Amino acid sequence: MLAAAQEKAILVTGPSPDPAALKAAGAVRVCLGHEFCERLLPEAGGLTQALRAAAAAGTAVTLLTPPLSPGGIRAAAALLREAASTAPRGFEVVFNDWGTARLLAEFPAVPATLGRLLSSRYAFCGSFPEPFLDAVTAARASAVELDPGAGNGDFARQLRSRGLKVHLHWPFACRSVTRFCQAPSANGRSAPESICGCALECAKTSAMVRYPALSTDLLARGNAWLEKMPGEPGGEASDRVIDNSEYGRTAW
Repeated sequence: MLAAAQEKAILVTGPSPDPAALKAAGAVRVCLGHEFCERLLPEAGGLTQALRAAAAAGTAVTLLTPPLSPGGIRAAAALLREAASTAPRGFEVVFNDWGTARLLAEFPAVPATLGRLLSSRYAFCGSFPEPFLDAVTAARASAVELDPGAGNGDFARQLRSRGLKVHLHWPFACRSVTRFCQAPSANGRSAPESICGCALECAKTSAMVRYPALSTDLLARGNAWLEKMPGEPGGEASDRVIDNSEYGRTAW
């Protein structure tokens, strides 16, 4: 159960959100795009359609971006230009690499949030290095995303001391993201195709993986390894809770 002051966002992995479903979920914000793979970002024209659907539901929009290649940076720049004329009030972008942060400097009207893939690289022993927080501020980020388990600790207090908001993903924590996608090999494709080609197999393939050394199962989705956390996020010290339950569905 969310605390009264926590904003509820819902993550949607499909090409366009259903306005009726957004209203039924009670979310004030929808997260579009993708955290893990640039091939799953909206195509040209698709973002405008998604923005209109969110506007019809009365929800603000966050565009999630994964770590981007040079080609991905160019594609993200095109999406930002597309959104400039159609984005509803409250539009923001999550970046997960410093190259995308530099791109966002070219769009000063778009609020930026540092994503959980990037913040997790700098989370050491209950605190972030001060030079990292200096870089977050220099990148114009107004908030930092965290994985479950981190939002109620010293990380949140340290971020707030810098005037940064805390956004918590729930219930799926990201344990690893690789450059290798498990989906092609799971569908019987050869190794060269698995590495060099993509037919969006992750849209129809996922697996629960159990390791004897771990106390929990991991969900393998495309190039990401996720862990579903038990309980409710109400006790986490966060300003926003991002409901990413959709990662547990049978398709992206």
